[in-house]
Amino acid sequence: MKKFDPPKIICDICGSKNIYKFHESANGAQIFKCRDCKTQFMNPQYSEEYLNHYYSTYIRDESFKEENLIEAQSFCLSIVESQIPDKGNLLELGSGNGYLLSIARQRMDTIRT
Repeated sequence: MKKFDPPKIICDICGSKNIYKFHESANGAQIFKCRDCKTQFMNPQYSEEYLNHYYSTYIRDESFKEENLIEAQSFCLSIVESQIPDKGNLLELGSGNGYLLSIARQRMDTIRT
């Protein structure tokens, strides 16, 4: 099973070839950045075959309590709100259990009522 796809030479978001190695994560993943749209992405990326295998054998760590995860996401949203006080749209990539978006929706509903 191949772990990675071939390295990307263009940005998937804007199609620019103006990408460069931005930094390397603690686990050795190379993070690239597009100079045009500022998107950051892992390069090379995991192959679909590898991800399918990984997630089919993934065991969730149940040691975290749901309340702790909700509290952590609420804190993260508070940081975003402190930097961008005007309420608007929120796009979350890799939303996991969806707690962040759920909390944001609840806060917007509170503002509207």
